[in-house]
Amino acid sequence: MSSHKKTAVIITKHELITNWLENVTMLVGEHCCFFVVPPLHPLKKIDLLFLKLNFKIFGDSKRIQFSSKFTIRNIANTDIEVATREYQTILNFTSLKVLNTEKNKYYQFLIAERPYNLREVIFNMLTSYKKIELIVQSDIKGVVLSSIRLDRFSVTKNTELILASFLVLLKANITGDFNRIKTRIKIKAASNTVLKNYFKYSFRFIKKVTYYFLYNEQWILGYSFNPSTIGVDLNNDIQIIPTKDRFWADPVVVEENGKYYVFIEELIYKNNIAHLSVFELKEDGTYTEPKIILKKPYHLSYPYVFKYNDTYYMIPETAHNNDIQLYEAVSFPFKWEFKQNLMENIKASDTTLLYKNNKWWLFTSIKQFEKGTYDNNLSIFYSDNLFTQAWKPHEKTPIIQDISTARQGGPFFNIDNYCYRVSQNCEYNYGYGFNLSKVENISEASFQEDIVYRFTPEGFKNIMGVHTYNHINGKLRVYDILTRTFKY
Repeated sequence: MSSHKKTAVIITKHELITNWLENVTMLVGEHCCFFVVPPLHPLKKIDLLFLKLNFKIFGDSKRIQFSSKFTIRNIANTDIEVATREYQTILNFTSLKVLNTEKNKYYQFLIAERPYNLREVIFNMLTSYKKIELIVQSDIKGVVLSSIRLDRFSVTKNTELILASFLVLLKANITGDFNRIKTRIKIKAASNTVLKNYFKYSFRFIKKVTYYFLYNEQWILGYSFNPSTIGVDLNNDIQIIPTKDRFWADPVVVEENGKYYVFIEELIYKNNIAHLSVFELKEDGTYTEPKIILKKPYHLSYPYVFKYNDTYYMIPETAHNNDIQLYEAVSFPFKWEFKQNLMENIKASDTTLLYKNNKWWLFTSIKQFEKGTYDNNLSIFYSDNLFTQAWKPHEKTPIIQDISTARQGGPFFNIDNYCYRVSQNCEYNYGYGFNLSKVENISEASFQEDIVYRFTPEGFKNIMGVHTYNHINGKLRVYDILTRTFKY
């Protein structure tokens, strides 16, 4: 039997965050030791002042006490190689270079090809908070990549998000799907924050506060009958604007007996919790008053509705209840009854089904850790039977780990024998844009798609995004639009 110990995790004091240490232990096992080393690149005085103010305004992480259940050792940088020599696996969440790791499974965690550390978190938040690339590099197996969108203001949120996202990538390695890219990243030198970056951040913060007091953000709907192309035309499509006390989002459209029913997430601001509603949209541009079809004590959204064996079913997003629920229409479109859970003990968003090659394919985005995100991953499961909880994960799930193309953005649709998938682009903000892709191939071992259309709201005044899109047999397109309107 090997005398090697299990896992050494190299961190600085900034990573002593309670829930993150718990997640690491849950992932790699209890037989791990956290080695706390001094930062290789200490923060400058201006960085420390910024951190103090940022923590004061936006909050700090709940940090662990050294008397905790975790095995934590303070150690000098010069002693780390000797201390970790007897460990099977080394996870390095610092800028420290660890040499002579040939006998270990060694992983380095990078932000935009630079070693992870708090200074890199601050630098990327100040300069490139939109889409940043995360890398887990192994001397043994290569690298695996993902991308995330940072919070524009909070260092705490970004630290916790990045660390949680690293664990998602690490989990892919543990489950055997790390060999996606066999290459070696040339690690870039550490970056430096400069005074002008703090001025840019301050301007961004002032702008955000000003907009908060002067403008409202509201999801509305856009549509066009008999569109000539796929995609949207914000200059000519018709808008449906709800009253100022609510928003309408996540439209899913169904055509039944020549009528078009639009299912929506409806949120009344004072209630601060969304329910699901439906209304009929007529070709003359009129529409009926939305009627509530499903209301729960937790948040509901994305009412994915589909037909199977002449019966309509609905999968609403119920991530706040930690499950994926299936409902059956007993009097379409207004009355629905719970049929069963498709999955339990899971935080999944925007679940969408595709029936192809005599199988049901379930597309969803999963938040695996509390401080993680739904926006940068797409998982696929499959089953021969719709009414089951025995969904098998796709061999390569998560299929996509990219903030700009992963999360589902509407039902699949067909044009000229081509199947199209709608995906969200969340690289700038949630709901920023969407993509349309031709599904070229899907099987238990592969998935291929080709993006043929991209939309972002650049150039449109007071339009901040579109993130759910429907196309019904060339007869109708419906989508949601995030708008900004003046309060006064």
